[in-house]
Amino acid sequence: MVPDEMHRAIVKAMAAWGPMFAEGFATVIHTPGGGTIPIPGVDDTAGRAPKQAAEGDTPANDGSGDVVFTRKTLEDFMYSTPWIKVSLQLLTGSVENMESLLGELLGERLGRTANDKLTVGTGAGEPVGIVTAAGVGKMAASLSGITTDEFQELVHSVDPAYRTSPKFGVMMNDNTSLALSKLKDTTGRYILNEEGDRIKMGRVSAKVTINQAMADIGASARSMVAGDVGKYFVRKIGGTVIGTDRGATFWPNMGIAGYTRFDGALADDRAVKALVHPAV
Repeated sequence: MVPDEMHRAIVKAMAAWGPMFAEGFATVIHTPGGGTIPIPGVDDTAGRAPKQAAEGDTPANDGSGDVVFTRKTLEDFMYSTPWIKVSLQLLTGSVENMESLLGELLGERLGRTANDKLTVGTGAGEPVGIVTAAGVGKMAASLSGITTDEFQELVHSVDPAYRTSPKFGVMMNDNTSLALSKLKDTTGRYILNEEGDRIKMGRVSAKVTINQAMADIGASARSMVAGDVGKYFVRKIGGTVIGTDRGATFWPNMGIAGYTRFDGALADDRAVKALVHPAV
């Protein structure tokens, strides 16, 4: 005789994913259209003036001082969700605004996909992720762990010019962060010190970012990167779009789907380095 009652809100499961599509993390460029955007660059860090000039000498004209420019490009890659069919009964009878809830979930799906691609995308018909693009900063000795020396050597594999950037830091997934936090010295004391969003190990202190798209420690894995993430460019094209369809395809029900367009590229190859574990 007692009617069923339902809690007046839907409890939504949560899972962290990562920062790569967020505003203010990498360098974000917004464009209304999808034409190719070139990013020119130059690496003259090895340049010197090798000749001591005597009185009346003229500079050498043999091409030895020529500057080589590079170019990365930002393209237009589109990712979309499948249609979700929502019945008229659910739309009109749910305690939640179902259209709003599903729109939020689809937005998170698209953001999660963007973070995946901007982290570990291969660059073959898709964005090249920051982890994929990073050069090897340190080869780990083990395929199952990280040492304090390796952490410090990874950070120092990035030139000091980048380490002064406000966007310099290390990035890893939560399992790798846990492995670092469990490291102890010979007396059994934990080595890692945490100071807000920074970690300190030995002489090295760096901002840490958790990105769940990154690989766990393992064979051939790139379990950690260090560098200036401001040198990674994220292009967002036209914004994320969530659309509904109440036309003949779904009527009297409703369909809802979404899409987003983006790309990413590491503009400066010296800016970000990876810790790479051996294959065996």
